[in-house]
Amino acid sequence: MNAASPIRSPLRRRLFLTWAVGGVLLLFANAVRRVGPIALEPLRQGWPGWRLAAAYAGSVGLMGFGMGYQGLHKQFAPRVVVRAWAMADRRVGPWVALLAPLASMGLVHGTRRRVITSWTMIGSMVGALVAVRILGQPWRGVIDAGVVVGLAWGMVAILLLAARAARGELPPADPELPAG
Repeated sequence: MNAASPIRSPLRRRLFLTWAVGGVLLLFANAVRRVGPIALEPLRQGWPGWRLAAAYAGSVGLMGFGMGYQGLHKQFAPRVVVRAWAMADRRVGPWVALLAPLASMGLVHGTRRRVITSWTMIGSMVGALVAVRILGQPWRGVIDAGVVVGLAWGMVAILLLAARAARGELPPADPELPAG
């Protein structure tokens, strides 16, 4: 495969798609694995009162809807799937193939606007994570519970959209790939 050969064989295409979408799912799964135990600590310690229970439920509901449904299900997941399928059907260099999960997330190999927007979103999430880390329990667990629900929702959305795309039903999203 030269530096910009198309991914033509069905095997290469499947491998690219598996790596592109599977890599994103692995990143999410790793985050859930790391944050999940912290999110469960308030439950293991017992509820110190109804306010904490309400905050926990509110975090799960708000983050599940806002991050999981609005952010990941409706915007991020369709773009990941569409970008992966579009890159699998066009000429991409070996670095793009190697970085396919990051390319699917729009962090590399995208229009200038897409790359800047994706990095800005990642930066704001990292900033939020750093801010949440300074909180003590149970409040860190309350927020992390919502994050876990949101990420899990996003993973399910990516899996469902990828399964539909495999049957030929791509979601309606602009892949925002560079011209050429």
